[in-house]
Amino acid sequence: MKKSLVLCTIILFVSLLASAPGCQQPPVAETAVQHNARGVALVNEGRYVQAISEFNQAIELDPDYADAYQNRGEVYLFDKKDYGAAIADFSNVIELVPDYFAAYFNRGLAYAGGGDYDRAIADFSEVAELKPEYARAYHNRGKAYFSKGDYDQAIADYTEAIGLGLNYAFAFDHRGKAYDAEGEYNQAIADFSKAIELDSDRAIAYYNRALTYTVLGKKTEAIADLEKFIELAEEPSLIAAARQKLRELRN
Repeated sequence: MKKSLVLCTIILFVSLLASAPGCQQPPVAETAVQHNARGVALVNEGRYVQAISEFNQAIELDPDYADAYQNRGEVYLFDKKDYGAAIADFSNVIELVPDYFAAYFNRGLAYAGGGDYDRAIADFSEVAELKPEYARAYHNRGKAYFSKGDYDQAIADYTEAIGLGLNYAFAFDHRGKAYDAEGEYNQAIADFSKAIELDSDRAIAYYNRALTYTVLGKKTEAIADLEKFIELAEEPSLIAAARQKLRELRN
């Protein structure tokens, strides 16, 4: 009993000593995982500069930490629009984890954002190899082909994406633009109409359909779509273009 009392006294003394002024214990060094987790939390709060700082610290502690590069790359890509920095980070991820399909996909987005469509196509193709059922790989490759003026290949990729379940307004809208560029106007109208069916507030689909109706000489339908576009749209330059087109059609 006496021995137990002495032990408790010693423990209490040590505890009080540690909490006394000037006797604080040194802080425990944070791990790369903790910095990465804090970075993710900061991203969710919209605090991107601080998030990058946390990812930087995670990478400094563990230069082979692929997730930290991936997370930092996503901030550069989606929030900072710094495509060069994003590409560098995703390339590091791929070097560390060669089958990390999300890194190829995001790097493809970064290449496309910077106008390097050939490299974007290569990365989206790699995603399609690694994850053949991933519809957005085909859709984004289709967008890159469209930007290069390869409308047939764009249509093929958009069709593949839709077939894999990308049953969204933007997918049909994008394929409609490719059909329109190829002069396949009836298919374009069908796709723009499907996009509107799926999302009746998608302003750009009305604008695109109006342009195709104009080519087909369907002024009444074109005017109705342009009026609807102006009602829904928010982008001033496109609204101005639509109003100009309306004046031309009404004269």
